Amino acid sequence: MTNSTPARYDQDRLHTVRVREDAMFRSRIPRSLDLAARARRSMPYGVPMAWMAGLYRHPPLFVVEGSGARFRDVDGNTYLDMNLSDMSMNCGYGSPSVVAAASERLQQGSQHRSPTPGACGYRTGQDCCVSRSVSWAS
Repeated sequence: MTNSTPARYDQDRLHTVRVREDAMFRSRIPRSLDLAARARRSMPYGVPMAWMAGLYRHPPLFVVEGSGARFRDVDGNTYLDMNLSDMSMNCGYGSPSVVAAASERLQQGSQHRSPTPGACGYRTGQDCCVSRSVSWAS
């Protein structure tokens, strides 16, 4: 008798497939595994932020580059990023228009303690991020 669920899949078979797939995955990422071990010596759980420690069942991948919707790890494997890098890459990796805009901004300075014209839509012709007229002088 098989160990099946109400959805009628065999849990024992699923476990066997998962163990085999996990082993195949680990065999393809030896450099990431080595870097993860080294990273655990200097970062909690070997990741830059604690919340990342439990994101996936697999060890962290160490990424070297991305282009469009794909990224490549240190072992040369290419992945389709179905998670948009946790929603921060909705324009894709290395989008020419994003790279150009970021490069232009970085050449002018990336952070200023004072307001900049761009913060008020100077370049786009839009109003500031204030939805109604506000008078701070009164």
